Amino acid sequence: MISNKIKALLAITLSTSIIGLSYVFIKTGVKSNLPLDLLSDRLTIAAILLLILRQLHCIRINKISNKQRKRIISLSLLYPIGFFSFQILGIRLIPASEASLIYTILPVVSLLISAIILKEKTTFSQKIGVALSVGGVLYIALQSSNNITPDYWGYFFIFCSLLFIAFYFVFLKKIVQEVSVITTTYYILLYGALITNIINLCIYIVSGNTLVSYFQRFSDLNYIYIILFLGILSTLMTSLFTNYSLRHLPVSLVGAFNNLSPIIGVFAGIFILHENLYSYYIYGGIIVLIGITMSTTINKK
Repeated sequence: MISNKIKALLAITLSTSIIGLSYVFIKTGVKSNLPLDLLSDRLTIAAILLLILRQLHCIRINKISNKQRKRIISLSLLYPIGFFSFQILGIRLIPASEASLIYTILPVVSLLISAIILKEKTTFSQKIGVALSVGGVLYIALQSSNNITPDYWGYFFIFCSLLFIAFYFVFLKKIVQEVSVITTTYYILLYGALITNIINLCIYIVSGNTLVSYFQRFSDLNYIYIILFLGILSTLMTSLFTNYSLRHLPVSLVGAFNNLSPIIGVFAGIFILHENLYSYYIYGGIIVLIGITMSTTINKK
Protein backbone atom coordinates (compact mmCIF):
# COMPACT_ATOMS: atom_id res chain seq x y z
CA MET A 1 0.00 0.00 0.00
CA ILE A 2 1.29 3.45 -0.93
CA SER A 3 2.14 5.58 2.10
CA ASN A 4 0.82 9.10 2.60
CA LYS A 5 4.32 10.53 2.13
CA ILE A 6 4.70 8.85 -1.27
CA LYS A 7 1.25 10.11 -2.28
CA ALA A 8 2.25 13.58 -1.12
CA LEU A 9 5.43 13.44 -3.23
CA LEU A 10 3.39 12.38 -6.28
CA ALA A 11 0.92 15.19 -5.59
CA ILE A 12 3.58 17.89 -5.36
CA THR A 13 5.26 16.52 -8.52
CA LEU A 14 2.01 16.89 -10.49
CA SER A 15 1.44 20.32 -8.97
CA THR A 16 4.85 21.67 -9.95
CA SER A 17 4.49 20.24 -13.47
CA ILE A 18 1.19 22.06 -13.98
CA ILE A 19 2.61 25.27 -12.52
CA GLY A 20 5.54 25.06 -14.94
CA LEU A 21 3.14 24.91 -17.88
CA SER A 22 0.95 27.68 -16.48
CA TYR A 23 3.66 30.32 -17.11
CA VAL A 24 3.11 29.90 -20.85
CA PHE A 25 -0.69 30.11 -20.52
CA ILE A 26 -0.48 33.24 -18.35
CA LYS A 27 1.93 34.93 -20.76
CA THR A 28 -0.42 34.15 -23.64
CA GLY A 29 -3.51 35.27 -21.72
CA VAL A 30 -2.24 38.70 -20.64
CA LYS A 31 -1.25 39.65 -24.19
CA SER A 32 -4.86 40.56 -25.02
CA ASN A 33 -6.63 40.62 -21.63
CA LEU A 34 -6.41 42.57 -18.39
CA PRO A 35 -4.56 40.84 -15.50
CA LEU A 36 -7.53 41.19 -13.15
CA ASP A 37 -9.86 39.62 -15.73
CA LEU A 38 -7.55 36.63 -16.00
CA LEU A 39 -7.29 36.31 -12.22
CA SER A 40 -11.01 36.59 -11.46
CA ASP A 41 -12.00 34.23 -14.29
CA ARG A 42 -9.59 31.45 -13.33
CA LEU A 43 -10.73 31.63 -9.70
CA THR A 44 -14.39 31.70 -10.74
CA ILE A 45 -14.02 28.52 -12.79
CA ALA A 46 -12.27 26.75 -9.92
CA ALA A 47 -14.92 27.89 -7.43
CA ILE A 48 -17.83 26.90 -9.70
CA LEU A 49 -16.34 23.44 -10.20
CA LEU A 50 -15.98 22.98 -6.44
CA LEU A 51 -19.60 24.09 -5.90
CA ILE A 52 -20.79 21.57 -8.51
CA LEU A 53 -18.76 18.76 -6.95
CA ARG A 54 -20.20 19.61 -3.55
CA GLN A 55 -23.78 19.60 -4.86
CA LEU A 56 -23.17 16.23 -6.52
CA HIS A 57 -21.81 14.93 -3.19
CA CYS A 58 -18.47 14.13 -4.83
CA ILE A 59 -16.66 16.02 -2.11
CA ARG A 60 -17.46 16.57 1.55
CA ILE A 61 -17.02 20.03 3.00
CA ASN A 62 -16.85 20.15 6.78
CA LYS A 63 -18.18 22.96 8.93
CA ILE A 64 -15.61 25.43 10.20
CA SER A 65 -15.64 27.75 13.18
CA ASN A 66 -15.67 31.54 12.87
CA LYS A 67 -12.06 31.60 14.02
CA GLN A 68 -11.05 29.13 11.30
CA ARG A 69 -13.09 31.08 8.74
CA LYS A 70 -11.20 34.28 9.54
CA ARG A 71 -7.87 32.47 9.24
CA ILE A 72 -8.87 30.98 5.89
CA ILE A 73 -10.00 34.38 4.57
CA SER A 74 -6.61 35.76 5.61
CA LEU A 75 -4.94 32.86 3.80
CA SER A 76 -6.93 33.59 0.64
CA LEU A 77 -5.39 37.06 0.59
CA LEU A 78 -1.97 35.41 0.40
CA TYR A 79 -3.09 32.72 -2.05
CA PRO A 80 -4.74 32.82 -4.51
CA ILE A 81 -5.34 36.59 -4.54
CA GLY A 82 -1.91 37.96 -3.62
CA PHE A 83 0.20 35.31 -5.29
CA PHE A 84 -1.67 35.21 -8.61
CA SER A 85 -2.13 39.01 -8.77
CA PHE A 86 1.59 39.75 -8.53
CA GLN A 87 2.46 36.75 -10.70
CA ILE A 88 0.23 37.90 -13.55
CA LEU A 89 1.49 41.49 -13.27
CA GLY A 90 5.09 40.29 -13.32
CA ILE A 91 4.71 37.87 -16.22
CA ARG A 92 2.99 40.62 -18.19
CA LEU A 93 6.14 42.74 -17.94
CA ILE A 94 8.93 40.15 -18.27
CA PRO A 95 9.33 36.88 -20.24
CA ALA A 96 7.69 33.82 -18.67
CA SER A 97 11.00 31.93 -18.60
CA GLU A 98 12.66 34.72 -16.60
CA ALA A 99 9.74 34.84 -14.17
CA SER A 100 9.94 31.10 -13.63
CA LEU A 101 13.66 31.35 -12.84
CA ILE A 102 13.00 33.79 -9.99
CA TYR A 103 10.84 31.18 -8.26
CA THR A 104 13.91 29.02 -7.74
CA ILE A 105 14.67 30.88 -4.54
CA LEU A 106 11.31 29.72 -3.13
CA PRO A 107 12.85 26.74 -1.26
CA VAL A 108 15.38 29.03 0.38
CA VAL A 109 12.66 31.47 1.46
CA SER A 110 10.41 28.59 2.59
CA LEU A 111 13.29 27.00 4.49
CA LEU A 112 14.07 30.23 6.35
CA ILE A 113 10.44 31.07 7.14
CA SER A 114 9.54 27.53 8.24
CA ALA A 115 12.68 27.35 10.40
CA ILE A 116 11.78 30.63 12.12
CA ILE A 117 8.00 30.20 12.47
CA LEU A 118 7.43 26.43 12.52
CA LYS A 119 10.83 25.43 13.97
CA GLU A 120 11.16 22.75 11.28
CA LYS A 121 14.46 20.91 11.09
CA THR A 122 16.16 19.66 7.93
CA THR A 123 19.04 17.25 7.46
CA PHE A 124 22.41 18.30 6.10
CA SER A 125 21.79 16.45 2.81
CA GLN A 126 18.46 18.26 2.39
CA LYS A 127 20.21 21.61 2.87
CA ILE A 128 22.80 20.62 0.26
CA GLY A 129 19.97 19.50 -2.05
CA VAL A 130 18.21 22.84 -1.73
CA ALA A 131 21.47 24.67 -2.45
CA LEU A 132 22.13 22.49 -5.51
CA SER A 133 18.64 22.89 -6.93
CA VAL A 134 18.76 26.66 -6.50
CA GLY A 135 22.28 26.76 -7.89
CA GLY A 136 21.21 24.81 -10.96
CA VAL A 137 18.60 27.35 -11.97
CA LEU A 138 20.79 30.30 -11.00
CA TYR A 139 23.35 28.83 -13.38
CA ILE A 140 20.73 28.95 -16.14
CA ALA A 141 19.84 32.52 -15.18
CA LEU A 142 23.48 33.67 -15.28
CA GLN A 143 24.10 31.99 -18.63
CA SER A 144 21.06 33.70 -20.14
CA SER A 145 21.69 37.05 -18.43
CA ASN A 146 22.43 38.73 -21.75
CA ASN A 147 18.78 38.26 -22.73
CA ILE A 148 17.24 39.45 -19.46
CA THR A 149 14.76 42.29 -19.88
CA PRO A 150 15.61 45.30 -17.67
CA ASP A 151 12.04 45.77 -16.41
CA TYR A 152 12.57 46.01 -12.66
CA TRP A 153 8.87 46.36 -11.84
CA GLY A 154 8.29 42.95 -13.40
CA TYR A 155 10.94 41.39 -11.18
CA PHE A 156 9.56 43.24 -8.17
CA PHE A 157 6.05 41.84 -8.77
CA ILE A 158 7.36 38.30 -9.22
CA PHE A 159 9.41 38.58 -6.02
CA CYS A 160 6.30 39.80 -4.16
CA SER A 161 4.34 36.79 -5.41
CA LEU A 162 7.20 34.60 -4.22
CA LEU A 163 6.93 36.00 -0.69
CA PHE A 164 3.16 35.58 -0.70
CA ILE A 165 3.32 31.88 -1.63
CA ALA A 166 6.17 31.21 0.84
CA PHE A 167 4.17 32.64 3.75
CA TYR A 168 1.08 30.81 2.48
CA PHE A 169 2.94 27.49 2.69
CA VAL A 170 3.96 28.19 6.26
CA PHE A 171 0.58 29.35 7.60
CA LEU A 172 -1.33 26.73 5.62
CA LYS A 173 0.72 24.06 7.39
CA LYS A 174 -1.07 24.95 10.63
CA ILE A 175 -4.55 25.16 9.08
CA VAL A 176 -4.52 21.73 7.40
CA GLN A 177 -3.68 20.07 10.70
CA GLU A 178 -7.17 20.93 11.99
CA VAL A 179 -9.23 21.45 8.81
CA SER A 180 -9.39 18.88 5.99
CA VAL A 181 -7.48 19.59 2.77
CA ILE A 182 -10.58 19.71 0.57
CA THR A 183 -12.44 21.97 3.01
CA THR A 184 -9.50 24.38 3.21
CA THR A 185 -9.13 24.43 -0.58
CA TYR A 186 -12.87 24.93 -1.04
CA TYR A 187 -13.11 28.02 1.16
CA ILE A 188 -9.80 29.54 0.04
CA LEU A 189 -10.80 29.43 -3.63
CA LEU A 190 -14.40 30.42 -2.91
CA TYR A 191 -13.39 33.53 -0.96
CA GLY A 192 -10.68 34.31 -3.50
CA ALA A 193 -13.16 34.18 -6.40
CA LEU A 194 -15.72 36.28 -4.51
CA ILE A 195 -13.26 39.03 -3.55
CA THR A 196 -11.58 39.32 -6.97
CA ASN A 197 -14.89 39.37 -8.87
CA ILE A 198 -16.31 42.12 -6.63
CA ILE A 199 -13.15 44.21 -7.15
CA ASN A 200 -13.10 43.58 -10.90
CA LEU A 201 -16.79 44.41 -11.36
CA CYS A 202 -16.44 47.60 -9.32
CA ILE A 203 -13.50 48.71 -11.47
CA TYR A 204 -15.54 48.09 -14.64
CA ILE A 205 -18.48 50.13 -13.29
CA VAL A 206 -16.32 53.00 -12.04
CA SER A 207 -14.54 53.10 -15.42
CA GLY A 208 -17.88 53.61 -17.15
CA ASN A 209 -17.96 50.23 -18.89
CA THR A 210 -21.15 48.25 -19.48
CA LEU A 211 -21.96 44.67 -18.49
CA VAL A 212 -21.74 43.74 -22.17
CA SER A 213 -18.11 44.82 -22.30
CA TYR A 214 -17.48 42.95 -19.04
CA PHE A 215 -18.42 39.61 -20.66
CA GLN A 216 -17.00 40.40 -24.10
CA ARG A 217 -13.74 38.57 -23.46
CA PHE A 218 -15.58 35.24 -23.30
CA SER A 219 -16.27 35.42 -27.03
CA ASP A 220 -12.59 34.55 -27.64
CA LEU A 221 -12.27 30.75 -27.83
CA ASN A 222 -8.53 30.82 -27.15
CA TYR A 223 -9.18 32.78 -23.97
CA ILE A 224 -11.70 30.13 -22.90
CA TYR A 225 -9.04 27.42 -23.31
CA ILE A 226 -6.56 29.47 -21.28
CA ILE A 227 -8.85 30.13 -18.32
CA LEU A 228 -10.04 26.50 -18.31
CA PHE A 229 -6.45 25.32 -17.94
CA LEU A 230 -5.63 27.99 -15.38
CA GLY A 231 -8.88 27.56 -13.48
CA ILE A 232 -9.20 23.77 -13.34
CA LEU A 233 -5.63 22.51 -13.44
CA SER A 234 -3.41 25.42 -12.43
CA THR A 235 -5.70 26.73 -9.68
CA LEU A 236 -7.98 23.98 -8.36
CA MET A 237 -5.85 20.87 -8.85
CA THR A 238 -2.57 22.48 -7.79
CA SER A 239 -4.28 23.84 -4.66
CA LEU A 240 -5.54 20.36 -3.76
CA PHE A 241 -2.18 18.74 -4.50
CA THR A 242 -0.19 21.40 -2.61
CA ASN A 243 -2.48 21.40 0.41
CA TYR A 244 -2.35 17.59 0.57
CA SER A 245 1.44 17.53 0.32
CA LEU A 246 1.77 20.18 3.05
CA ARG A 247 -0.29 17.97 5.33
CA HIS A 248 2.25 15.14 5.09
CA LEU A 249 5.55 16.83 4.15
CA PRO A 250 7.70 19.63 5.66
CA VAL A 251 7.24 23.12 4.21
CA SER A 252 10.91 23.28 3.18
CA LEU A 253 10.53 20.04 1.21
CA VAL A 254 7.44 21.27 -0.62
CA GLY A 255 9.26 24.51 -1.39
CA ALA A 256 12.28 22.63 -2.73
CA PHE A 257 10.09 20.62 -5.07
CA ASN A 258 8.90 23.83 -6.71
CA ASN A 259 12.33 24.07 -8.36
CA LEU A 260 10.93 21.69 -10.97
CA SER A 261 8.50 24.36 -12.17
CA PRO A 262 11.10 26.70 -13.75
CA ILE A 263 12.70 23.80 -15.63
CA ILE A 264 9.32 22.68 -16.94
CA GLY A 265 8.52 26.31 -17.77
CA VAL A 266 11.70 26.63 -19.83
CA PHE A 267 11.00 23.49 -21.84
CA ALA A 268 7.33 24.45 -22.23
CA GLY A 269 8.54 27.69 -23.79
CA ILE A 270 10.74 25.71 -26.16
CA PHE A 271 8.07 23.31 -27.36
CA ILE A 272 4.99 25.57 -27.15
CA LEU A 273 6.41 29.03 -27.82
CA HIS A 274 9.20 27.69 -30.08
CA GLU A 275 12.02 29.27 -28.11
CA ASN A 276 15.62 28.12 -28.53
CA LEU A 277 17.10 25.23 -26.54
CA TYR A 278 20.52 26.06 -25.12
CA SER A 279 22.99 23.57 -23.67
CA TYR A 280 23.03 25.34 -20.30
CA TYR A 281 19.32 24.58 -19.95
CA ILE A 282 20.21 20.88 -19.95
CA TYR A 283 23.21 21.20 -17.62
CA GLY A 284 21.29 23.36 -15.18
CA GLY A 285 18.30 21.02 -15.34
CA ILE A 286 20.47 18.04 -14.38
CA ILE A 287 21.85 19.94 -11.37
CA VAL A 288 18.32 20.84 -10.28
CA LEU A 289 17.14 17.22 -10.54
CA ILE A 290 20.08 16.07 -8.41
CA GLY A 291 19.22 18.72 -5.83
CA ILE A 292 15.55 17.72 -5.86
CA THR A 293 16.52 14.08 -5.25
CA MET A 294 18.63 15.05 -2.24
CA SER A 295 15.99 17.47 -0.92
CA THR A 296 13.25 14.84 -1.04
CA THR A 297 15.22 12.36 1.03
CA ILE A 298 12.98 12.05 4.10
CA ASN A 299 14.63 11.35 7.42
CA LYS A 300 12.86 8.22 8.69
CA LYS A 301 13.96 8.87 12.23
